[in-house]
Amino acid sequence: MSEDQSQQDVEPESSGDQMITSLPGISVTTQLSDADPEVLQDLHKKQLEFALERAEEAKEASRM
Repeated sequence: MSEDQSQQDVEPESSGDQMITSLPGISVTTQLSDADPEVLQDLHKKQLEFALERAEEAKEASRM
């Protein structure tokens, strides 16, 4: 499964000013008080992408 596919298949939990996405080995929580829902979603997506990139780098480094 490619990174793009895994991101499309993940539906983050949302409760007001907080979003949570949990994948095997990765959990991303984004919380902003008084945030516009679109801003919260955009920031959460960026944090999730960052976490996935770091996880991929760690996986590759462990193979060496």
